[in-house]
Amino acid sequence: MIYKICLFWMGMVACSDAALEFQNQDDTSDLPPQNIIGGVEIQPGSRPYLVSLGVDGMGYTGHWCGGSLISPHAVMTTADCLFLSGQWHPPIYVDLHRYNLTDDTGVTRMHLNDISQCDGDVVYHPDYQPGDVVSRNNVAILFLPEAVTDITPIKLNDDPNLPSSEGDPLDIAGWGATSGFVPINSNVPMAVTLEYVSREACTKKPYRWAEEYVKDTMFCGIAQGKGPCYGDGGGPVVLGKPESQGGGPSSPPVQVGIFSWGIRFFASNPVYDMFPNVFTSVSTVVGKYKQITSKRDSGKTKFFLNVFS
Repeated sequence: MIYKICLFWMGMVACSDAALEFQNQDDTSDLPPQNIIGGVEIQPGSRPYLVSLGVDGMGYTGHWCGGSLISPHAVMTTADCLFLSGQWHPPIYVDLHRYNLTDDTGVTRMHLNDISQCDGDVVYHPDYQPGDVVSRNNVAILFLPEAVTDITPIKLNDDPNLPSSEGDPLDIAGWGATSGFVPINSNVPMAVTLEYVSREACTKKPYRWAEEYVKDTMFCGIAQGKGPCYGDGGGPVVLGKPESQGGGPSSPPVQVGIFSWGIRFFASNPVYDMFPNVFTSVSTVVGKYKQITSKRDSGKTKFFLNVFS
């Protein structure tokens, strides 16, 4: 069956001109809607690596995307978070120790020194293409103007075998919308525990993603009636604890993914649970960043790859 869809990413929503032919399923009736219902408010300080990325301009000021502190000098997010409608519109600041978006108490805000697209402190994967409907190579790094000394950066997964089993718990938190129909940020971070779905499983029954949309640099995550939404883009996907053990991130936390994209159907009976959320796999990109180079790629950006050293 063929449906017209909208995809959400980079903290906002944008429509795809393409129609996706969903695989392996004939009946789409009586399926639950997609939303972030089921998230729980996190405890302050429980995820110190989680940061809020903010923008100013184009009629909006405030939280734009999530990100993670990966070294004292760098934050990881998605490349989608650097563009708006295909135009360069990167975050201008990073909020550390942020909890409530309406309360700046204890928050450390770092404004990026240079947000120019080619030579600045905001860089993205050289093979990323703005507007790519499935957001290949969806990873970016923000270089901070000074070192962060009071937060331990999150460990990045470099093991392609993690997560190890279908259904392994994944923790994701952010300030994204709590309803897919009302894209207004939550004032405080909400968290959900999702089940790991491998790329291979994500494109087979009972799920409906076609193989061409879930690339080998991606994996998926799902939970009945739960999931990230607008404003959670770029946030870290972390190995989690089962909900039976209270949920939350593993100890120590290990980032295995970056929230890249999901879907929104505008219909009276939208499909959700057969289309897992899609994440950039950290293990597929971390090796590149460990190389040391300042080579320009197609004149787009100076892509420094030594940020993890």
